Formats: sequence, C-alpha cells, structure tokens
Amino acid sequence: MSAFVAAILVGERQLHSLWKAVLDQNEQYTKRSHDAYLAVAKAAYQTLERMQDRYAVNRTDLLRVRVIYQADAFSSLIAALKAIPLHELDSAEAAVALAGLQNNMCNAQLTIEQLMALKARLEQDDLPKDAIKSIDLRSYKAHAEMHYRTLVRIFNHP
Repeated sequence: MSAFVAAILVGERQLHSLWKAVLDQNEQYTKRSHDAYLAVAKAAYQTLERMQDRYAVNRTDLLRVRVIYQADAFSSLIAALKAIPLHELDSAEAAVALAGLQNNMCNAQLTIEQLMALKARLEQDDLPKDAIKSIDLRSYKAHAEMHYRTLVRIFNHP
C-alpha cells in the first residue's frame, strides 16, 4: 500500500513539474511575441515621428518629404502591423491601440501621397486652383504616439 501511495505522489510531482515547465515555456513565448510586436510598433511610430508636422506644396517641402518619406517602408510597416495576430495581444486595449497605430500610418501615408501626387504639376507650374496648399501630420503623429505608449504600458516595457 505504501508503494502505491509513493507511486501516486511521485507521479503527481512529475505532473506538477511538467505543467510548470509548459506554463513557463508559454510565458516565454508570449513575452518574445510581445517584444516582436512592440518592435514593429516602435518602428512604425518612429518612422512617422521623423516626418515634419507640416509640409507646404512647394519645391522645398517636396524635397524635404522625399528625403524622409519612403513609400515602400511605410507600406511594409503597415503590412507588418496588420500581420500581428490580434488574438495574441491578450487584451482589447492592446488590439485597439494596434489598430489605431495602423490607421494612423495608413492615413498619414494617404495624406503624404496626396502631396507627392502634386510634384509633377508643381514642376510644370500647373497646379490646379483647388489643389491642397499644405498637409498637416500633427494629429496622426500625436495619436500614433498615444497608441505606441499604450502598447508599451500593456506589454510592461520601460
């Protein structure tokens, strides 16, 4: 009888150790995933942050935009943000922050592309009268910062 009780206790301890190992492994996977997601969010936020607050429709500002803005980089960051599986974020607040950051990046890109579309017309001094006069990226940048800081807080990073 004592051998039977000892076998049960040993088996229970082994099961407990195995269960603890699985939980630790899952926790490490979640941390690595969150670190990767946060790295993508940080790259997106920093890319948008490098842009000036405002750009006018003139040759100087178009050159300033071209130095910083890379359409492929913006598109790649947006695609990377969209590839993050929302079900792995562990909270609705994190999902909203990520979606907000995606939205800010998309809207900023569309706004910048409107300015870039006027480049050829500007060079020919053929701007339409109803063309935009300038773009303002401040709201996109402010909201992107808010969403990024929310993700940092949720993922418990300094």
